[in-house]
Amino acid sequence: MDRMARYKRPLSVFPPPEKKRGLKGRVIEKKTGEMKDYMERAISLVGRYVPPSPENIQAVLSAGKASLSQAGPGAIQLTFRDCVKAGDSVTFTVDSAAKIMRQLAVNTYLDEQDKDAISLTVDFQTLPDGTSYTARKVMNVAAKKIVVNIQNMDYKKLAP
Repeated sequence: MDRMARYKRPLSVFPPPEKKRGLKGRVIEKKTGEMKDYMERAISLVGRYVPPSPENIQAVLSAGKASLSQAGPGAIQLTFRDCVKAGDSVTFTVDSAAKIMRQLAVNTYLDEQDKDAISLTVDFQTLPDGTSYTARKVMNVAAKKIVVNIQNMDYKKLAP
């Protein structure tokens, strides 16, 4: 099972679109195929960052490309640069008092750093019993003007 397969869930079932004939149909089919390929590559790339590889983290630490900074009151940020590609970054925001991760942010690119920027932000929340969960995931593929926003909410404790 590939690493991102667990994130692929159909939200609803739609009937297959009516196929266009002729030149217009071929153009639509080609553009759809190109977009599908691009997004599959983007998702595969993000899968190299999440979950973070201990080997990559250790390599970044050894290279001196990690930094620690204040991220507001009661929060710290740990940033790793050049994790998978030159110029990328992975940032963990941690609630320093509760010692709980609040956010993971990935900034990378597909082919060209200036043209194919991809970012992923994962926000974490804590339930009243202390359980941490992924509340929101936002993937921004700027070159294609696509934003994927997934929210998890309305968690309830199951009756005993």
